[in-house]
Amino acid sequence: EVDTRTDVYALGALAHEMLTGAPPLEPGSVDGQGLSEELRAILARALAPAADDRYATAAALGEDLARVGRHEPVEAMGGARAYRLGRFLRRHRGG
Repeated sequence: EVDTRTDVYALGALAHEMLTGAPPLEPGSVDGQGLSEELRAILARALAPAADDRYATAAALGEDLARVGRHEPVEAMGGARAYRLGRFLRRHRGG
């Protein structure tokens, strides 16, 4: 079935190649030294083999990518309390 999540997969493949210099080898695989844990999680979600496991829209993918730049928790990482606390502390280091 082709829908918006197909475009999300294509964007994930493009982002993977831009960030790592190589296309993903198989659906769901994220290779690339030097990528942050958040970026790996975002790419893995965008490249998930099952369409239902991907971002529902390209805008949702874009928002998660923007959160990385703002040092905010990304949806792809889930809601683990320790992860969210770490992101909060990183954003508010100087305080």
